[in-house]
Amino acid sequence: MSAGPPWLRSQQLALETGRWLFGSFFRLRTQGLEHLPAGGCLVVANHPSYVDPLLMALSLPRRAGFLAHHDPWKIGSVAWWLDLFEVIPLQPGTNTAAALDRCVATIRQDRLLVVFPEGGLGAPGAVRRFHPGCAMVAHTAACPVVPAAVCGSLRAMPPGSALPRPAPVTIRFGAPLDFRRWYRRRPSARVLRGLAADMQQAVVRLYANG
Repeated sequence: MSAGPPWLRSQQLALETGRWLFGSFFRLRTQGLEHLPAGGCLVVANHPSYVDPLLMALSLPRRAGFLAHHDPWKIGSVAWWLDLFEVIPLQPGTNTAAALDRCVATIRQDRLLVVFPEGGLGAPGAVRRFHPGCAMVAHTAACPVVPAAVCGSLRAMPPGSALPRPAPVTIRFGAPLDFRRWYRRRPSARVLRGLAADMQQAVVRLYANG
């Protein structure tokens, strides 16, 4: 299991409660945690359902940050939980440099950073094209990148569903991707698109096996 900063005490208490409430409800299983390297790391995953960030947090063995669209902060009770788990808000169409800086800082603090690079919910049973922002984070931090596949959450809570269903969910982590050939190159638009495409294909392979 990867070495790095543990969850804060307040986070750990929330996670223990969440695992008790949701772990059995979704029959949550985690595979491949041994692939998470020591120190800072970017985790990129598919996003079939709105429950994915919650289940991902419940699966991680140590402190992590998340990147998310800014809209949920408009709901006060949700915003409190997002801030508790150090979620970084991203507002497309604005100056995203501050969000990028926070993402890189999270990784350089030897923490995990989880990103769902489709930019929203994926197409049912498929993985949409990854946005290049995830590639910019990886290139700037020159960090290990671990692909992850969230399998089963589409059945557990389909888009448009008001309540979740007791369906089994598995989160599968793959081996870290070797991006040294990309990191040696200047971060041009072409390089970032290539990086993002390689991340996407790694997640697609994991998801197809789920």
